[in-house]
Amino acid sequence: RIGHQQTYVFYEDGIETFVIRPGFSGKVDEFGMLIPFLSPPALRKVPDHIFPHLAAAVDPPEVVVDLRQQFFGRASGKANGGVLLGLNSVRKDLSEDEVRVVREEAVGMYEVAVLEAGSAAALKKWMDEHGDKYPDGMDKACEEYVDDGWCFVAVKTKVGQKKGVDPQPGQRNVNSKLPEGAGFDGHVQAMGFRFPSEELVVPMRLSSFNAGELRNIVYLVTDSPKKI
Repeated sequence: RIGHQQTYVFYEDGIETFVIRPGFSGKVDEFGMLIPFLSPPALRKVPDHIFPHLAAAVDPPEVVVDLRQQFFGRASGKANGGVLLGLNSVRKDLSEDEVRVVREEAVGMYEVAVLEAGSAAALKKWMDEHGDKYPDGMDKACEEYVDDGWCFVAVKTKVGQKKGVDPQPGQRNVNSKLPEGAGFDGHVQAMGFRFPSEELVVPMRLSSFNAGELRNIVYLVTDSPKKI
């Protein structure tokens, strides 16, 4: 992680759209994300030009929050700023060593898997087996999300020629094969997630386990004043 991560949250009538664009330095094909959600979200590729437009339109005063202190507590009941958690309750049909793949999609330059896990250890094992990076120290936070019935979205980059990584509706995988001698140098694309929620939630606890710059700028666009 480098620089500021930009997050835009749109909330109206019980529907939330959560849009994220992280800053990243390194081999872009080694980039990935793991984000918890109340329920399996709809997934969308988001064009980069919306970010400067929204920033210019909103241009808010800056409020700085230390994520590690404010959002490291127990995520149950009405934690995380009053959101009602556990819409799916604890998934009693999953054993502790089991991970269920709810959905797999190709979204722009990413392969995305929506997962339900019986434990943090099972989630880590699944990610290790599928070439995803599970940050050290994240077990306790993941276990609390599991206990509260949340799911996880695992995102992994796949870069290649446009015809292979510009997925069509219903496509589950991308063809990331590059011509011999070719390389890739570019920005990771933004991702959008839409899901129902009784109250506003910004699911960012796991981002505190990233290496590098942890600063995140969050813009809220809502139908009424909200408190996190």
